[in-house]
Amino acid sequence: MHATTRRVHALVVVSVLALVATLTTSASSASAAAGQATDGTERVIVALETGSAAPTPAQIDAAAADVVADVAGSGADEIETLEHVPVMTMSVDASALADLEASDSVQSIQEDRVNFTSLVQSTDHIGATDAWSLGFTGDGQTVAIIDTGVDKSHSWLDGGKVVAEGCFTTTDGSQDSAGVCPGGNPDYAIGPGAGAPCPFVSTYGDCDHGTHVAGIAAGDNPSGGGGVAPDADIIAVQIFSRFDSGCPNDLNPCAGAWTSDIIAGLDYVYSLRNTYDIASANLSLGGGYSSGPCDSDPIKASVDALRNAGIATIVASGNSGWKSGMSSPACISSSVAVGATADTNDTVQWWSNSSSALDLLAPGASITSSVPGGGTATWSGTSMATPHVTGAWAVVAEADPAASVSEIEAALESAGVSVTDPENGRVTPRIDLPGALGYDGEGDDGDGGGSSSTPVTSYWTASEYQSVLSIANYYGFSPALLQKQAVVALYFFLALEGFPPPAHYPAPPGGSYGVSSTYTAGEYVAIDVVSDYFWLSDSHSQKIATSLIAYLTILSVLYG
Repeated sequence: MHATTRRVHALVVVSVLALVATLTTSASSASAAAGQATDGTERVIVALETGSAAPTPAQIDAAAADVVADVAGSGADEIETLEHVPVMTMSVDASALADLEASDSVQSIQEDRVNFTSLVQSTDHIGATDAWSLGFTGDGQTVAIIDTGVDKSHSWLDGGKVVAEGCFTTTDGSQDSAGVCPGGNPDYAIGPGAGAPCPFVSTYGDCDHGTHVAGIAAGDNPSGGGGVAPDADIIAVQIFSRFDSGCPNDLNPCAGAWTSDIIAGLDYVYSLRNTYDIASANLSLGGGYSSGPCDSDPIKASVDALRNAGIATIVASGNSGWKSGMSSPACISSSVAVGATADTNDTVQWWSNSSSALDLLAPGASITSSVPGGGTATWSGTSMATPHVTGAWAVVAEADPAASVSEIEAALESAGVSVTDPENGRVTPRIDLPGALGYDGEGDDGDGGGSSSTPVTSYWTASEYQSVLSIANYYGFSPALLQKQAVVALYFFLALEGFPPPAHYPAPPGGSYGVSSTYTAGEYVAIDVVSDYFWLSDSHSQKIATSLIAYLTILSVLYG
């Protein structure tokens, strides 16, 4: 068997506007026609039998070597073997396929198909602005946008927000597929500039898609608003190749992502798990149809690896209007599948795919976000709903960094607003960030009342909360922000009364605390405790404490 350089299979953005709902390729056997090349070979993804539930890179390499030996002399090319999941991509003819099926080192064989993007004002509606008022903006968290690339020079996404970049695309002349990565290798690039938007003009404008998705998840609009987690960082991964034939509705050229490139992108994100606090990975793409879980999908191993590392894979359900099935990889049981509602009301969109595997809903109709070149555009699709959840994941992870994927998913599902799809009667939660952060009531519905309900917390009785509301109204504060400040004030007040800091916050060497013209040594103890407890800098806590002096005075008046 002779080695080439990489793998192939494209996932493409499904545009509602272009009605790219015609892609119905199934994720079945390796002999399906979707991966058939003009020379009689086809692209397949081979799951390796390593004998271990958590194989090491050495075990993966050994299993791959066994497979190469088993098909030696037949018409097979090894394209790529991944480092962290036991998967390799190959190009095979009928003879080589038979040899693969007979190999003891092969667990399963799937076609390497092409998928498309899932594209068809929303932060207020899901309560993101209230979450910001609570002080949770995704700060310290990172989201991965695995898509058509991100324009990091856009004002919503600049200033170092993009912290890592990769590109994984495929050149295969027999499939009219061209790799478009920058640098010397068109199929692979890592480092600054690698995650830039795909560099060609497609019929559907696909190469703008990743920047739009990134803006929804984590854009920071300097004019106000922007993405759900405006202080989160971004890993930009470009996985879309150029296709000059075979595009939806024969509108060529277009951008498509091979399944193998999706897996490579996920593997790259996994390799960064110890470098960044990655909350979620966004896949606003899909292909095929499944009426139930599709856990034989070759992407599942990568989704599982990320989930075990505390990283959720958030996937668009697709825009084909199916009400008893979804596209892959949304149908993978360990992914988080997202459908779309209208922006300002909870109406499930007719084109939003749905099945028993659907997990969450989010706004996906007429969503305005960033596009390459510095502008904005308004698009619709489950592609737009998905990054709302990706950003929300980062916001909740900031509030509870130790929470697992299952715990954050449970918080978003249990706190969500129940919405019924009239086409199939299925009830799915639409995300509500204040609820997921521990406050009842729904996200802002446009009337400014999104966080006016009694919070679910041990800090406040109903009568105490009315006092908080009175203070908030008097000073024009957000009630949600005042609640967080009041918790800080509680620690500050205890220190003023002479209570020592908790035992797990020991005094610094020598037992002395800093003092300033504003604070006594005892008061500074409180600031130090508050800083550690809320992961704030001491200077930030001092500013908050200063603003709370008036608040403490008001409390003394209210409570005598």
